[in-house]
Amino acid sequence: MPELNGHWVDGGFVPGDGVHLGVAVSLRGGGLVAPALHDADTLDVRQLMAGLKDLVARARTGRLRGSEVSAPTLTVTNLGDQGVETVYGVIYPPQVALVGFGRVGDRPSAVDGLLGVRPVVTATLSADHRATDGAVGARYLTAVDRLLRNPEQLVNRTEALELVKDSISRVVPGADFDALGPDDSFRDALEMDSLDFLGFVEALGDRSGVRIEDEDTPQLTTLSGTADFLVARAG
Repeated sequence: MPELNGHWVDGGFVPGDGVHLGVAVSLRGGGLVAPALHDADTLDVRQLMAGLKDLVARARTGRLRGSEVSAPTLTVTNLGDQGVETVYGVIYPPQVALVGFGRVGDRPSAVDGLLGVRPVVTATLSADHRATDGAVGARYLTAVDRLLRNPEQLVNRTEALELVKDSISRVVPGADFDALGPDDSFRDALEMDSLDFLGFVEALGDRSGVRIEDEDTPQLTTLSGTADFLVARAG
């Protein structure tokens, strides 16, 4: 949800140039810091977990980089390891949202009419209503719920993102994806003409096995949006 990823500056919302995920880390000597894991939405699950482990370790030993402290666009906090079931977080200005997770616990749960005991976690969202509203928040939490229930979709999205990049590279060799934000228009940034874009669409369809119609092409403008399109069609 782009409306939750960014900063409120000078009376207006400024979208983030990427998803720079702030991670709340409690320090052993007391206090709290929330450094950023840059471009978190472009990382696969393995890279994300390795990055989080490294970030937490460096935060607790005082070895954070300046850009990691000042650049988060959205923060997540988890108090589950302290036994907290529900987190009511406070937003870190100028950010406009914070996501909180409590502890995972076994609870009675009915699925498809069958009652069983399943692991359950409570996710909460604090949001600045100057930048967003409850409807956006509801869609975000619904998406979180869907991904937690179907974690394989996280892997699918990562694979989809790699397919998008590979398809772009086939028509724009040497494309610099490090300088391209997930919500930037890659067609504009990479100066793709109509033939380049047509070649990209054909390559993407061939590589993914997804049939892409003419009316679908407006969705294929950013790395993130195109990956979401592939996941939705594949599902």
